[in-house]
Amino acid sequence: MECDFVFDDHLAVRNNDDVSHHNKSILDNDGLIYHDFWGKNLKDEASHKSYRPVTVLSFRLNHWISEFNAKPYHLVNMLLHSLVCIFSYFLALAIFKPTHPEEETHSIALLSALIFAAHPVHVEAVTGVVGRAELLGGCFSIMSFLLGIRMIHQKLYVSLLSTFLLTITIFLGCLSKETAITVIPLILMYHFLKILFRCLEAPKIQFCQILKEFVPLFLRTLYMAGIVIGYFGMRVYLMSNSFSLADATLEKSLLVRRTENPIAFTQGFTKFLSINYIQAYNARLLLYPKDLSAEYSYNCIPMVESITDYRNAAPILLYITLLLITSFSLYKKSSAHLLSLAWIVFPYLPASHLLKIGTLIAERTLYLPSLGYSFLLAWCFIKIPILLEAKKTKKSRLGWKAIGIGLFVVLLAWLAMGTYERAQEWKTDESLFASAVLSCPNSAKMHQQLGQVFENTGRMKEAQKEYERAREIDPDWCDLDYCFARIYITKNDYGNAVALLKKNLHCIYTSMKSYPILMEIYKIYFDHFKQNSTTHAEYAEILQLVGANSVAAVHYREAGVIALNAKQYKAAKEYFSLTEKVEPRMCDVHYWRGKLYVATNNLKQAAKWFIKGITCQGLEADKANTACANELYSLMSTNQEIFRDEWEDMMDVLRTFLSKSQNN
Repeated sequence: MECDFVFDDHLAVRNNDDVSHHNKSILDNDGLIYHDFWGKNLKDEASHKSYRPVTVLSFRLNHWISEFNAKPYHLVNMLLHSLVCIFSYFLALAIFKPTHPEEETHSIALLSALIFAAHPVHVEAVTGVVGRAELLGGCFSIMSFLLGIRMIHQKLYVSLLSTFLLTITIFLGCLSKETAITVIPLILMYHFLKILFRCLEAPKIQFCQILKEFVPLFLRTLYMAGIVIGYFGMRVYLMSNSFSLADATLEKSLLVRRTENPIAFTQGFTKFLSINYIQAYNARLLLYPKDLSAEYSYNCIPMVESITDYRNAAPILLYITLLLITSFSLYKKSSAHLLSLAWIVFPYLPASHLLKIGTLIAERTLYLPSLGYSFLLAWCFIKIPILLEAKKTKKSRLGWKAIGIGLFVVLLAWLAMGTYERAQEWKTDESLFASAVLSCPNSAKMHQQLGQVFENTGRMKEAQKEYERAREIDPDWCDLDYCFARIYITKNDYGNAVALLKKNLHCIYTSMKSYPILMEIYKIYFDHFKQNSTTHAEYAEILQLVGANSVAAVHYREAGVIALNAKQYKAAKEYFSLTEKVEPRMCDVHYWRGKLYVATNNLKQAAKWFIKGITCQGLEADKANTACANELYSLMSTNQEIFRDEWEDMMDVLRTFLSKSQNN
């Protein structure tokens, strides 16, 4: 409750017009329904393709009540997490009840809910306001599962109300967080396992009876497939101009950067090894939630490039463990363990790098997978002492039970303490990023983010130190040019600042921030200092980079005029050539090119440019036509011998110009 808006909260909440503009209809062409989680149009190249309108609507409701007071936002997140914890209890009951005694089931459900409630890996999802997407997605996913598994107890033709409610909760989940779509295979798996184990327990069951069991499952699968197709069809419709599925994902997005997700920029064996290691790293965060970080960006976790890297042992151990759990579950015909495992695997798949995603690791993506982990861990605490008790005396049985309770209390206390400490780190941007650079000392982005916090609070030396550390880690990261430029500005070192800002115009991620700063610097310079051709040319180059060609041409021309007046004829010629190249319609550049050749005593060439200026029909044509006509007449009057051969042609040009002028 004492936490402020931190990290991504600024972009998704504070700087999101979809949150603060209450009067704007969500159904407008540029309304919330057509925007991503961050307020960008879904068809825009800058869109993250994260479509979560239900979550954004909840932010808007918060803003309507309390504007940008952070406490109510955090209160809603806490209430939602509490609700998910309660739902997790009933979810555990639904999973374990078919295969376990009632008392054991309730004990497992209670312990798993306590583990889930206290796990430190959830702090990001609960304390970070943007984590509400996970919380809402979790609520609707569990509701969908509990509704979906009831279908097996109903007749073949499920009631319209039941079907309607299930469809609504699935879509609400998907519109809160995309990973909620993974509840569909979980529901189908529940039905499949129940039928499968029922058939296995009756070896003499006839084929017709098996068919009778599986036909309803097939129909339910078709129904669920229809929901999936409908959801992805909606995404393609909203996000793609060409109805391409790739446009509804991050496959083509320029927003996926090595800075946040280095795996996306690896290939071959390195990519294979690194992806497998990341699965093991995420498993470690569930098993041992220490050294947590706001982001695991480059180069927090170096990529695995060799088969001899000792880290390859981690995914092997993980897969062996998963295989053993699966084998044990099949041997015992225990759907509970398989479903618990499925609750880990299926909700995790969207974050597993099977598809291109925007970040390497995000703790909030483990929110739903941790449910399955909590179920399995709770089962161990309940079942292992029971198995050990079976072979002991009454006194020994009490001892094993006491040990189990004691170990669980220690575990819960350790998790709760970790959650408390982690929540303190999420209070402010500074505390969050300071903890991140301790957990990930080689993360360039975390050093840069901490540097920005220092800069915003006036601690420039500390900010520069963090930026320099980020540059050491990732020398190719273009965002840092913008950061260093701001530091130079505070030192009144505008030369270095301008050089870095100009370089940063080629960085698609921060160029739109650099441009207005450059405009302001040059405006101050033009207003207060003596102008020179180089300054105008530099300014023109900047304008040209952002597509302002007409204005760029004006400044190239000014650079040429200043150079001409300073008798720097070679430079003037180059600037006038650039003017015409950037904006061919600019008529008065012909006047100045003529003046240049007059200054260099190349009178015939000067006359050609004046004639071109007289006949020009482009920008500011009238003014340029008149000026060029006057210069040509003056040139002819004082140099009749030179223009003897061209005299009549030149006079025809002047007579035509005068005739048109009189008619106008």
